[in-house]
Parts: sequence; C-alpha cells; structure tokens
Amino acid sequence: MITVTYNKAGKEDSVKTMHVVKEYVEVDRIIQPGEQGVKIEWLLDGDTTDIVRIQPGCGCTNDITTLTHSILANFNESTFGVEGKNTDNGYVTPDEIKLGYKHYSKSLTVFFDDGQDLYVQQGPNNTYNPNKTKITLSFGVKVDISKFVFKPKNNTGS
Repeated sequence: MITVTYNKAGKEDSVKTMHVVKEYVEVDRIIQPGEQGVKIEWLLDGDTTDIVRIQPGCGCTNDITTLTHSILANFNESTFGVEGKNTDNGYVTPDEIKLGYKHYSKSLTVFFDDGQDLYVQQGPNNTYNPNKTKITLSFGVKVDISKFVFKPKNNTGS
C-alpha cells in the first residue's frame, strides 16, 4: 500500500490522505494482439474528488475515470495489432518468443488538489509542476505473440 498526504487546496489545516492498495496492477490474463478496452483498476481509500488530473504515460491508456474507491482505465493494444505489425524490428526478445507473449509495463500519473498550480511555465512552454503532489500508478499486460512469425532484427543497416 502507498499513502499520499497533501494539504487540501493548500490549506495547512486541511491535511488529507489517499491510500492506494496497489500502485502496480497486473492484468490477470494474456490479451490478444489488437485487443481494445482491457480494464485496469486501482483500489483507493480516500477522497477521489481531490484528484485534479490523471495523465496516462502514452496513448494506449485511455477512458480513465475515478469512482468512489477506485481509478479505472482502459488499455488498447496497438504495437502488434491483429495484423502482426512490428514483427521485424526488435520489439521482442528470443525469450519472449519462446514464452509466446510480450510483457509491457505502462503508467499514469495522478495529481491531487494541494493548492499548487498544475502547470508551470518552463521557457516558452507549460509543463506539469514538479512540486505538485502526485503519484505514479502502473500496470502490466501480456500480449499474445504466439501466432506471429518474427523476422530477425536487421542490424546491418540495409
């Protein structure tokens, strides 16, 4: 379990905590290439209305919602897809080919209402405030690659 402590809206007399039962969740089955809408859930104990933003680490994680005691997200597999793309560029190791699946670890960042701005100016761009209270949640997923024929990685540059 991980615990996050923050001052609600930046008020020192309003200390809040959020308990995350597991910050890492493993999908309990091997998914199919191109499979969409694989449900991921993190169980929480705390006020989810204090979550001001959830930022996925990449575009394959979406439809993120907060419920009373959990965060839900969908994972959409797109590296291989149903047509078996990316089978010739070193995306898999020989061990993964033997196992018949490719394992991925993905993450998302959860930002809390601590009274600090979500973004700060860095040069000409806005970026997430590094001082804002946040946690990183992650998940693992295994993608079935057993039906694909993998070509050796071409290291010769030709």
